[in-house]
Amino acid sequence: MTGRNEDTLIVQRLISTGVPKSAILVEPAAESTFENAAFTLPILKQRNARKVLLVTSWYHSRRASAVFQSASGAIEFFSIPTDTVPVECINKDKWLREYVLMEYVKIAGYWVRYGVSPFRGPAFASPDGTGS
Repeated sequence: MTGRNEDTLIVQRLISTGVPKSAILVEPAAESTFENAAFTLPILKQRNARKVLLVTSWYHSRRASAVFQSASGAIEFFSIPTDTVPVECINKDKWLREYVLMEYVKIAGYWVRYGVSPFRGPAFASPDGTGS
């Protein structure tokens, strides 16, 4: 689990669904996707991780995958979106529409600022390496 202010509710939800507390590791300092990767990668490398599932919102998956993969080296990341939303729901929900549109701005910003291309490989992949 990585990210400031995101750990408490999510950790409680994981535990309530049967994930042992001992299996949950929290990195609470990150304030951006870039920092999520920067702060989490040393932990993953220390644990000799080779394949990692990235769980995030469907609209954030492409950028999160690109950021983690570009910084990781030998670790493979596979994005598992938490949910999907039909286009008509995005059009009706102002809050969701703003989040989705802002994600496009962030994708462009990460490409310019960090050189992270959102178009290297599939945005969503399964652990066997096939895109979906």
